[in-house]
Amino acid sequence: MHVVCAVGEGWLWLITAYYPSEDEWCDDFRTSDKERMKCSLCGASMIEGKIKHIVDMEKQTIIIKDVPALVCKQCGASCLDDEVVEKLEKMVDELLKNRAEIVIANYSEMAA
Repeated sequence: MHVVCAVGEGWLWLITAYYPSEDEWCDDFRTSDKERMKCSLCGASMIEGKIKHIVDMEKQTIIIKDVPALVCKQCGASCLDDEVVEKLEKMVDELLKNRAEIVIANYSEMAA
């Protein structure tokens, strides 16, 4: 339940109280849907999720699973933060040393 109140002159003023809608608030119930990042393709809200990052080189394909990202609730487009991108670049450089045609890795295991 969200409660908005004020304190003053020895009183506690109740301004409003309500049960927040899951469609209008993030999972932490501290950030409203209006404050969420919007998808640059369709304008819908982005939510925290996981994606597969695929790098298709000339002779090698690298798949990194469970990469943390913001994912559009409507169209599925994704956005990575700078820290994740830096870690992915290092992971790909390391995985390119493997001569296998297809390499599959898990982000959380390699980022640890």
